[in-house]
Amino acid sequence: MKKILYRGGLLQFKIPENDVEEYDEIEGATFYEDGPYTGTVRLNVITLEKPGGSVAER
Repeated sequence: MKKILYRGGLLQFKIPENDVEEYDEIEGATFYEDGPYTGTVRLNVITLEKPGGSVAER
């Protein structure tokens, strides 16, 4: 297994050593085993910030 540190460690996980890794700044990342009838993991992280930078009180 190989360790993935997505976006500098924001998310950490392991995938099989032979899996293919594809990264795109807009689309995120894709991980899959190269072959027919295999699964694919697609990952994208969205960061949102409230204007003013703080959380509103209720």
